[in-house]
Formats: sequence, structure tokens, C-alpha cells
Amino acid sequence: MYLSDVIVAVSVFKVLITIVTFGYAAISDWIKREINPLVWVPSIVLGIAINTVVIRYFFTNMPQYGDLFKLHLILSLGVSAVFIVLSIFLSFVLGLMGGADVLALASFTSLYPANTEIIYLILSKIGFIGFNSNVLLFLPSIVLILLSYSIILLGIVITNVVYNAMHREHLRKLALPLRKKILYFIIGRFVNVRDINTKRFYYPIYVPGVVERVSFNVDEDHHLWIERLRSLDPETVIVCTWGIPMVTLISIPVFLYVFMLISILLML
Repeated sequence: MYLSDVIVAVSVFKVLITIVTFGYAAISDWIKREINPLVWVPSIVLGIAINTVVIRYFFTNMPQYGDLFKLHLILSLGVSAVFIVLSIFLSFVLGLMGGADVLALASFTSLYPANTEIIYLILSKIGFIGFNSNVLLFLPSIVLILLSYSIILLGIVITNVVYNAMHREHLRKLALPLRKKILYFIIGRFVNVRDINTKRFYYPIYVPGVVERVSFNVDEDHHLWIERLRSLDPETVIVCTWGIPMVTLISIPVFLYVFMLISILLML
């Protein structure tokens, strides 16, 4: 069997695993903000097992590309390890991320530790497609995902800023120093207490005389905050932040990555 046939077969199998795993996780995270940890087990175990075999097969049968892909693989795994360790710290030490977010990154890294398949298929079948495109492909796969995810987060921040600009009368009601007003203007959303009572997964980060912070712990229950705020005047202006469904949003660049892989396969 030709190496390209092996790469195509493996790529298709991993695409199916990715779609099923991240598809279910994305829906569950959006609806419940909870994901059964067992969802990630098959993709992590199969990903590690498959890539171990494929990488050995690749280096054995394509020695002319060995040094290039080995460098890319080592770089990708090193960068991925840094991001996963950082996510573990943010999750289990600071409480700013959920455990599912860490497992999502681990799952993607297990399935796609590097862009090996994509690079090989492009170079072997299409050839050099331009300096910028090849440099982009040689970036660690997790970097491509997190860059795309960062763009999505930037969109959320811009949406908040636009919303706050449209409701700037709330800003004047906050008895806060200017620097804190500016901070909340960027990271939060100004609402009345009655508004947050009708929203799901919104967490107060500033309530006069109750709480003043820049984030919230992922283990907090938004229902408890709704009950706690019922005793306040419904017109009281507070600052809240949306409990971002990280797995749902990170699944978007994951699906785009998979779509890119499928597109390359269809071109061959």
C-alpha cells in the first residue's frame, strides 16, 4: 500500500472521530455547560495509538522528509504541551477554565499532534503552494486552532463594547473609578438586575456592595446568582459576563481544520 493511501485512510478515520467527539461536546457545552469526561477518552486513546503507528510508518517509508517532519513534530508537541499545562493551571489552580476545556485541547492534540498528513499530502500531490501558505501549515496545529479561537473571543469583546456603548447611560450610574469603568466597559456588560434574571449563564462581576472582580469561577452556579439578586432593586445597574462555552467555540476552528483536511483530500 502506498504511503499516500495510508495517510488518506487514517485522515478519514480521524476526521470521523473528530466530528463525532467535538460535535457532541459542542452541543452539550452550549446547552448545559457540562460534558461527560468519558466523551474524550476514545479520541485521546485512539489518537495517540493511531499517530504513534502512522508517524513510525511515515519516517520509515519517507526518509527524505524525515528531518523536516521530525522537527515539525517536536516543535508541535512542545508547543501543545505548553498550552495544555497552561490550561491545567488556569483550570485546576485559578478556576478560570473548566476541566472539559483541558480535555478538549488534549483530545485535539492526540488526534492532530502536528499537521503531518496535511503537509505531506500537499507537498506530494500539489507541490509548493506559496511561502505564506507553507509557513502557515508548519505552525503547530494547536496554534492554528487557538489563533482562530482568539479571533472568536475578540468578536465577543467587540460585541460587548458595542452593547455597552449603546447603553452608556449605565456607565454613569456606576460608582467606580474611571480605570475600573474602562476595564468593565471592555470585559463586561452593563445590565439592570432585571435583565440578568432572564439570561442563562451570565455571572455578575460587579454588584454594588456585593461583589467586585474581573472574572468568575467556572464552578459557580448562575442560578444561585439569579436567586441572590432577586432581593435587589430591579433597576440596579450591575456588570456581568457571559459564561463562554469554550468547547463549543473551540469546536468551530476544529471543524474548520477538519474541513481544510477534507478539502485537500477531495483535491487529490
